[in-house]
Amino acid sequence: MTTTKQTLTFDEYLSYDDGTDERYEWIDGELVALPPRMVVEVVSPGRSNWERDYDRKRAQYEKVGIPECWIINPELRLILVLQLEGATYLELGTFQNGTRIPSPTFPTLHLTPDQIFAILEN
Repeated sequence: MTTTKQTLTFDEYLSYDDGTDERYEWIDGELVALPPRMVVEVVSPGRSNWERDYDRKRAQYEKVGIPECWIINPELRLILVLQLEGATYLELGTFQNGTRIPSPTFPTLHLTPDQIFAILEN
């Protein structure tokens, strides 16, 4: 038995919906599933938002397999970096001021908390 891969036109790709949250790249007419992308969460003011952003969303991102998560806290001017190890996030550290933020997903990325907060404040 021989199977043939279905190819799509670019217009078909633009309107493609398989009913899931899966994202695809269109390469030579074929759909290629993309791995989960890095997530950056900005903490909103207030205790209930703190619990949602630090706890509930973190658990949701772990569950769907997001490999890296940054939790940005503008109030405290801190950035927590998490990396997925197996099914659980490992805290790589909390960063502030001019310290370079490490990114396992994008190792050549050179950002500091000061740079990010300057953007958020504008």
